Amino acid sequence: MDDTRLRCFLSLARTLNFTQTAEEVFLTQQAVSRSIAALEKELELQLFQRSTRSVRLTPEGVRFLAMVERMEGEFQQTLIQLRRQQRPLTLHVGYQNFLLFHDELRQALSDLREESPDITLNGDRFCPPLLRKLLRQGQLDMAVAYRRFFPGDEQLRSLPLCGIPQYFMVSPDLPPRGDDPLADLRRRPFLIDRFEHETRQEFAQRVQMERELWGFTGETVVVPDRDSAYTYAELGRGVVIGTGESVMAAGRALASCPTGVRETLHAVWPLRDPSPLAARYARFLQRAFSQRHSLPPP
Repeated sequence: MDDTRLRCFLSLARTLNFTQTAEEVFLTQQAVSRSIAALEKELELQLFQRSTRSVRLTPEGVRFLAMVERMEGEFQQTLIQLRRQQRPLTLHVGYQNFLLFHDELRQALSDLREESPDITLNGDRFCPPLLRKLLRQGQLDMAVAYRRFFPGDEQLRSLPLCGIPQYFMVSPDLPPRGDDPLADLRRRPFLIDRFEHETRQEFAQRVQMERELWGFTGETVVVPDRDSAYTYAELGRGVVIGTGESVMAAGRALASCPTGVRETLHAVWPLRDPSPLAARYARFLQRAFSQRHSLPPP
C-alpha cells in the first residue's frame, strides 16, 4: 500500500481538514484529495464523507483507522526492540524546540559517559505536539519539555529538572502603565503561536487554557510560529509569554515584566518498555540543571 496515501489518510483522519493535512504532509490540497481517492479506490471502501463544509470518517473509515493505528503501534514497538538489540547504548532524546539549554545537556551527557563511555545520544528539537507523538510512538526514548504538555498521561514517567521564570514581553516603546503592570498587560492583545502537528481542536483548547492561565482579557492574536510571536511583540502588536531561556528571545528588543510564575521543565519517558539509559540520563540532567536553576515549590 502506498505510503503517501496512508500518511494522507492518517493526517486527514486526525485533522478532518484538507488544508491542515496538506501542510502536515507537504503536498497540495489537490494531491491530498487524489491520494485519498486513490486509497478508497484501492480498498473499495469510502473512508470519508465530504461536503462543502465538513469532512468526517465513515463507520468503515473509523474501523480502518483503528486497524492502521494498531498495526503502526505494533510496527513501532517491534522496531524499538530490534533497534535496542542492535544498538543498546543509543539514547534518542527530543527537546522542546524553543528552549535553549546547551550547557546542561552537554554536562549530563558527559556525566553519563563517565559511566558508559560508548554511549551515543541522538538529540533533536521538536514542537510539543510532535514530542508527544514521537514519544508515544516509541521513536523517542525521552522528551525534555514543560510537563504541562503531557497532561494526565499515566503511561509516562517524569522527573522535574528546573523551574523557568516566565515573563510578559512587550515592545520597549510600549511599557506597562499604572501601578499594576501585569493588569495593564493582561488587557492588551495576547500573542499566541500555532504548533506544528496540532489539530484545530487542540489549538483552540490551548488558546483557552493559556488565556485562563495568564489572565488575558483582551483580544487573541494568532501568529504562525514562535519566532513570529516575538517579532509581533517587538513591533508593538501585543504581549507574548516568554523566558530568557528562549532561542527566539535572544537578541530581541523586548521589555520583560516578571509574572511570578515558573514553568517546570521535566524529563519524560515511557513506563512501558523504557530505554535502560533513560532514567540514568534523567538523573544526570536533574543534577546539571540544579547547579544553575531551582525548582518551583510544589
